[in-house]
Amino acid sequence: RMRDFLLTIGMPVYDNKVNPYFHLVPSLDSNSNKLSGPKKKLISVNLSAGAKIRYWDKEKWIILLHRILTEYPSYNLILLSLGKDKLLREEILSKLIRSKNSNLDGMPIQQFASYIKSSDILITPDTSAVHIASAFGIPTVAMYPNYSSNFISWQPYKNKHRSIKSLDESIEQISVEEVYDAFKSLAEEINL
Repeated sequence: RMRDFLLTIGMPVYDNKVNPYFHLVPSLDSNSNKLSGPKKKLISVNLSAGAKIRYWDKEKWIILLHRILTEYPSYNLILLSLGKDKLLREEILSKLIRSKNSNLDGMPIQQFASYIKSSDILITPDTSAVHIASAFGIPTVAMYPNYSSNFISWQPYKNKHRSIKSLDESIEQISVEEVYDAFKSLAEEINL
C-alpha cells in the first residue's frame, strides 16, 4: 500500500529495495529458533482476529489441524491467540494429538512475532500476523473475507504464500479442504 501511495505522488519506488521490516529485540530473536524441537518442522497457527468476520469456526480448525498432524507426523503446531481467545485455543488444543500451547495472555507483540519468526509456515486469518510473517520471510497461508480491496492490498508481501478469499463477507465460508490444499501446495513449494 505504501508503495502504491509513493507512486501516486510521483516518488520512484524500486521493488528490490522495498521490504517489510519488524525489529525483534535481541533476547527474543536468539530464542526464536528453539521452539520447534529437534528435527521438527513448526507450523504456527494464529486463531485470533480483530473482527468477527475474520474468525474461522473452531470445528474447522480442529479438522484442519488434525489432518495436518496426521499426514505430516514430523511437524509440530503452536497455536497463537490473544488472551480473549484463550478458551478457543484450549478447546482446540484438547482435541489435537500433539501441539504446543502459547500463552499470549498480556504478552507483547514482540513475543508473538518471535513465535512467527521461529515457524516454518504460518496459517492465519487476515491479521497483523500476515505482515509479521512477511517481514521475516515466513511462508503463509492467509484467509480473507470477500473484500477485493482488502484482499489485493493486504496479502503477504515478498514471501511465498497462498491467499484464500471467501465467497462471503466472512471467512466462515472458506472450507477446510481449501485451507488444507493451500497448506499442502505451499509446503510442497518450499520443500517442507
